[in-house]
Parts: sequence; C-alpha cells; structure tokens
Amino acid sequence: MKYINWIIGGVVVLILGYVAFRLQPTEFDPEAIGYWYSVLPPVVAVVLAFITHNVFISLFGAIVLGGILEFIPKDPGSLSNWGDAAFTVLRIPYGELTDSWNFQTLAFVVLVLSLISVVITAGGLKALILWLSGLAKDKKSTSLVTYVLGLLVFIDDYANTMLVGSSMRSLSDHHKMSREKLAFIVDATSAPVAGLAFVSTWVGYEVGLFKTVSTELNLGVDGYSMFFDALGFRFYCILMLIFVLINILMRRDFGPMAAAEHRAETMGQVIKPGKTANKSK
Repeated sequence: MKYINWIIGGVVVLILGYVAFRLQPTEFDPEAIGYWYSVLPPVVAVVLAFITHNVFISLFGAIVLGGILEFIPKDPGSLSNWGDAAFTVLRIPYGELTDSWNFQTLAFVVLVLSLISVVITAGGLKALILWLSGLAKDKKSTSLVTYVLGLLVFIDDYANTMLVGSSMRSLSDHHKMSREKLAFIVDATSAPVAGLAFVSTWVGYEVGLFKTVSTELNLGVDGYSMFFDALGFRFYCILMLIFVLINILMRRDFGPMAAAEHRAETMGQVIKPGKTANKSK
C-alpha cells in the first residue's frame, strides 16, 4: 500500500499518454504543435528526481534528452538519427560558453556566489541574522523577522532559503511556529525578492535572456533596460511579498496551513507526526 499512489499515478500517465497518441489528428503539422514525445523530458526530470534525489542529475538528463529530441528528424526510430542528434547536442555547450555575453553572465554569477561565500565566512551575514533574531519575542515577531531577513538576503534565492531557514528554525520551534509556516515564509520571500532585486544571480541570467530577445527582434535596447521595463509586470513577486506581510500581521491562516499552526500551538508538534526534517550539515 506504500506505493499505491505511485502505481496509480504511473498508470494514469501511461493511459493518458496512449490516448493522446492514438487520438492525435491524422493530418496535423508537428512543426507547429510539436511531436507526441515532447512530454518525455519533463517526465524524465521528475522520474530521475525521485530516483536519484539529485536535482542536477535530473535536470541534466532532461536537458540532454530534450536537446536530442529537438534535433531528431521525423524518424525517431533510426539509431543513426539519434547518434547525429546526440553529437549535435554535445557541441552546443562549447558554442554557448564561447559566446562573450554568456561568458560574462556566467562570470557574474560566479563572482556573486563568491561574494556570498566571503560574507558568510567573514561572519557578517551571521551577525546580521543574530541581531535581527534578538527582536523575535513571540510568534508574530519571529515571522516578521523571518520576512525581513528574506528581503535582505536578496543576492541569491537558494542562499536566501538555506541561510534564513536554518537560522530561524530554532527560534520558530521555540515559539511553536509550524515548520510548514516557516517554509512558506522563507520560500515566499526568497524567489520573489531575487526576481525584483537589481543585483542577483537570477537577474544576471535573466538579463542575458533579455539581451538575446532584444537582438533577435532588433529592439535596440539592452538587457537591463528590458529588465527594468518588466518590473511592473512581476505580479507574482509583488503580490506574494504583500500577501505574506499581510498574513503575518493579521495572523490569519486557512486550509492545511491553519491545521499545521493549530497542531504546533496546541500540541507543540512543529513537525507533522510521522515526518522527519533534514538537518543542515
């Protein structure tokens, strides 16, 4: 019974995939709507993620498969076509890494991550977190401090999640805040603030994408200009940061989150019974 959900989910995916394949129109333009096997890369990514528990292996496998499928002609059953496509995919990284703008973007990300490592090693970020942690006197103030820290650590969303989450975990446990609520506040501030910050690893990559689009469409503007123009349309980032703040100030939860908070307050169980939390190394 432990794997019954997996079995049911797998059967449903196979049935839907088979039905979609059999019911596809007899006359259609695959170049316009795509081939039926275009669903394979995300499926491979999800399967590898559950098997290996490694996001890099999962994404790498999905990207390689997607690249190979992109360069395969209409006959995917030919082994020679697969070999030619694989060889073409293997040549792509060299072309992308030798591009001057891509190299500058990669260098920017590496330098920013290096700066984060220096700040962490020097103890500056830890000192800031400890200073703000002293303001956490109850559950509401702990939530608010977590929110503020999420806004301050804007250079990288993953660094934000790891640093703020691990730093506030003991305080949130002490004030009987459920791990679900802590995870929500950390996650709902890390990505949105990294998407709005002028300097972050994500924005560095995104500016590169904007530059490519500007060049292809002959817009005549640089990537950073397009980034600033798009800030006002980042509704998820803006509204999520506002929602989290209102949620903290009003202390109104609903659905599973309300149940988790009730469990933590009344029973002192910050972690759902039967679940275990991974401890940071």
